[in-house]
Amino acid sequence: FRALPYCGLACGVLVVSSLIKWLWVGVMAFYIVVGILDYSFQYYKIRKDLKMSKDDVKQEHKDLEGDPQMKTRRREMQSEIQSGSLAQSVKQSVAVVRNPTHIAVCLGYHPTDMPIPRVLEKGSDAQANYIVNIAERNCIPVVENVELARSLFFEVERGDKIPETLFEPVAALLRMVMKIDYAHSTETP
Repeated sequence: FRALPYCGLACGVLVVSSLIKWLWVGVMAFYIVVGILDYSFQYYKIRKDLKMSKDDVKQEHKDLEGDPQMKTRRREMQSEIQSGSLAQSVKQSVAVVRNPTHIAVCLGYHPTDMPIPRVLEKGSDAQANYIVNIAERNCIPVVENVELARSLFFEVERGDKIPETLFEPVAALLRMVMKIDYAHSTETP
């Protein structure tokens, strides 16, 4: 650069153009490095933002696979149906009380063995339909009584005796069923 004033115009143009060229290469190299760093940072940031938290993963799994409690209940119901205990309880019942679509409760009663009626089995939705189908195939009376079916379903557990508050409606139902049963037994020789 010290010799530039003595070099002349032709030499000065070469020096300046060489200087501009090196400056241009330096700036381009700087921008390439900054661009690569920015791209890496943006890529990392987007990947991090797209990652799901543990709660999100659990929620998505629950949405795809269903609620674990419901899956457990479904498995229990299927194993119960496959084992035959549900069908056996329905076959032992004297009557099935149901509301038209969602609930079915099997009542067991025998004057000597089971003097106080019990809930042998109960089910809702698909299980209720299954209970009703078994009862109809085995000629067990199916009675529609919405209030009694709901009371028995929500207040009494499987295998438990009928509470005193429900004695009268259950007794009326059993009397009606027994009359129907006696009428059928006297008609057949």
